[in-house]
Amino acid sequence: MLCSLKVENFALIHQLKMDFAPGFNILTGETGAGKSILIDAVQAVLGNRTSPECIRTGADAAYIEAVFEANGGVDDLLSSWGWQPEEEGLLIMSRRITRQGKSQCTVNGHAATLSMMRQIGELLLDIHGQHDHQSLLRWEQHGAVLDLFGGNELLREKETVAQYYREWRELTKAWQECIGNERERAQRLDLIRFQQQEIAAAKLKDGEDTLLQEEWKVLTHAEKLKTAAESAYEYLYAGRKGQVSVLDGLEQVTSRLREIAKVDKQMEQMLEVTEGLLYQLEDLSREVSSYKENLEIDPQRLQTVHARLDLLDKLKKKYGATVTEILAYNNALTAELDKLTNNEERAAILQKECAAVHARLTAAAERLSGLRKTAADRLKGGLARELTDLGMKQAIFEVAFEKNDLSAHGLDRMEFLFSANPGEAPKPLAKIISGGELSRVMLALKTALCNVDQIETVIFDEIDTGIGGEAAQAVAEKMAQIAGRRQVLCITHLPQIACMADQHFFIRKKVADGRSYTEVTVLDLQLRKAELARMLGGAQVTETIMNHAAEMLYLAEQEKKIWKK
Repeated sequence: MLCSLKVENFALIHQLKMDFAPGFNILTGETGAGKSILIDAVQAVLGNRTSPECIRTGADAAYIEAVFEANGGVDDLLSSWGWQPEEEGLLIMSRRITRQGKSQCTVNGHAATLSMMRQIGELLLDIHGQHDHQSLLRWEQHGAVLDLFGGNELLREKETVAQYYREWRELTKAWQECIGNERERAQRLDLIRFQQQEIAAAKLKDGEDTLLQEEWKVLTHAEKLKTAAESAYEYLYAGRKGQVSVLDGLEQVTSRLREIAKVDKQMEQMLEVTEGLLYQLEDLSREVSSYKENLEIDPQRLQTVHARLDLLDKLKKKYGATVTEILAYNNALTAELDKLTNNEERAAILQKECAAVHARLTAAAERLSGLRKTAADRLKGGLARELTDLGMKQAIFEVAFEKNDLSAHGLDRMEFLFSANPGEAPKPLAKIISGGELSRVMLALKTALCNVDQIETVIFDEIDTGIGGEAAQAVAEKMAQIAGRRQVLCITHLPQIACMADQHFFIRKKVADGRSYTEVTVLDLQLRKAELARMLGGAQVTETIMNHAAEMLYLAEQEKKIWKK
């Protein structure tokens, strides 16, 4: 249930907060006052697309906040996202829309995406406006309405059909690829074998390119490296041009410190340091000596390494940036070769799997058709009762089935047929129905759906277009009956509907300081009487009209007492 709505800087609305009641909430007011803006705000906070143009002139951002009493379906959805439902069972959804076109959405303090907001909204609230009437004229929408009416069993079977269909399409695609152009397959086999032979002939070792590059650097600079190593050895160990070597010099230092340490114990720690350095220099000297002795200037090895690197570079241009990538590519070729060489066997297996899945798909689609026809019978009976209540006792409603090619939606093409007049055969809605009749058929469908869905709040946005008199009274009573089981919000221009309200909001546009504002007032009994009189009489409200308004309110309350019993 929608508990409250807070709107700031959205279109004509500067600041607004509305607290909604259970049952029948009516919104009335002059055309252009901003009634539909409130519905737009609700849709926006539930994730519908909007734009920066909705932001009130002079403001940087629009803000909308809706508080709901959550149902079990919403709690399950939140839990699937790892969010804990609020203990009080409340759901606080907010959306901030900036001039830059960005949205900041939260659900109970958690950051959320528009997609997440829409998923929640689908479980909380159902909005019907004049454009929804037109959707009933498109047969493509009729199947979705019937499936929803069919309930969970039908919807589960529908999902099973969709899953089998996706699986069958994937297997069919794989099978068709398997039995595709034989010439292309033979050419591909030749190419794979050639590439594998070329890679195999190279006898690659993982990582060898890195090692060879390092070796090539050393061989290329071997003379310079040998000269530098010999010079380093001389400085360290042998001495150079009559100079004392580093090692000899350090031995002399160590000897002097040893003499000092015999007398002054403070020098023992420094002596340990120099002795350690002496041992390290001796090791370093041996390693430098070994390095210069083992370093060879080998033009033949250099040529061999260069040739090997050249071969690797050629393979890299074809098969991968490194030897590791070339070997991985070769593994992929092996897998593809195995797939192609076993093509006939694989094709036979895929064909068999396709047939098996197609059989399961067909059986599921037939079951789905049966469930749809059962649901159609129930819908037909339910709508007959609802249309009778709405003053269309002679109306006939049918669901026509036509067998289609198998698809993710099953085998059925479904279309609603209707006849409002005795003796006239039912025909497609789009061809024969009037605006007032369409409003009542839509309301009858919604009433029937209320008995199967769990959505607790229904919004009717001026669906009373094209009706009046007895039809308007019938629609008003039907809406009030729905409000006995669901929370209903209704924007209307009909006093017959407005008088049924459990809570009545009056919406008006006022101008202050050169700016337009939308203002909402909750009407008490006297103000409701005045508003009904305005709706009945327009600008000329007489005492007779006021008495008529009072009588409408009284009779409406009496009728609601009967229903509530």
